[in-house]
Amino acid sequence: MRARAGLAGALGAALAAVPAAHAESYVIRTQSFDCDWCAEEVREAFEALPQVVAFEADVDGAFLVRTRPGARLDPARVRALLERHGFAFRGMEERR
Repeated sequence: MRARAGLAGALGAALAAVPAAHAESYVIRTQSFDCDWCAEEVREAFEALPQVVAFEADVDGAFLVRTRPGARLDPARVRALLERHGFAFRGMEERR
């Protein structure tokens, strides 16, 4: 696997462009990512969901997902998405 340079900076910029007061935020936990490429795979999967507007991951396996105003993430769907990509679901909490 290859690492992606600057991934964290690009994701941080994407989050900064989304007004926090108008989006739902979720902290989702999985196992640690071995590299930026793993985080990129999960990011692409989440950003393919129509309600997701921003995604930020850290290598410890926690990531922040922001959704469109009023949109919600279903924990069962989040679990299925992670497992389909080979990652364990270790919890999810909503942040407002």
